[in-house]
Amino acid sequence: MSLNEILVFLPLITAIVTAFLTTIFTSVREKKSLNVSNRIFLEYGEYDLHFPFDKEVPKNLGKGVIYWGENGMKLKKFTEENGKTIYSFLVLNNPTINNAINVNITTEYSCENESVKEVFSLPYWKNDDVIYLAHSIHEAGSHLSRSEKIDIRYTTESFEQFRFSIIRNLDGTYRKKLQKKYFNFFWVTKLNYTYSGLIHTEKVL
Repeated sequence: MSLNEILVFLPLITAIVTAFLTTIFTSVREKKSLNVSNRIFLEYGEYDLHFPFDKEVPKNLGKGVIYWGENGMKLKKFTEENGKTIYSFLVLNNPTINNAINVNITTEYSCENESVKEVFSLPYWKNDDVIYLAHSIHEAGSHLSRSEKIDIRYTTESFEQFRFSIIRNLDGTYRKKLQKKYFNFFWVTKLNYTYSGLIHTEKVL
């Protein structure tokens, strides 16, 4: 590479290095003064629930919203035609007092040889709204499914961008990450660990 070519790319390289170093310094500084009061922490679980829901469901798990994707609409129609049915639901809860904006939720789940991917976009997630997502596959051999991926991206009301994800590895374990986006460019991992399997939850009353 000639000197002229180096001079052409030098401003770009300098900008990238500067942004990267600034991200590192900002991340280190945040450890000393975390903006916890404006942060959102998510709780999640998978539940086997009769649908339409019994009165105990919002009482025990929280009032909120069911979001139906294409597969979910088929489940709903089946129930309308055949009566109450047991489905697996992914339940997402924000136990903090903070709301989220520009929320994007991607879920992938499978049963036998079938798999479903659904994407939900929410302009606003009120903190006291529990989100219910059907995780059973229409006309599959079982109402149970295996979660392959959960990816939730959101912005806090203080305009911090986060990504919460759970991804199934090839060996059957799951990797859980919490990442924060800096300068609308770099994702920095705040939490990262692997565990043996996605927990199927039963509420204890």
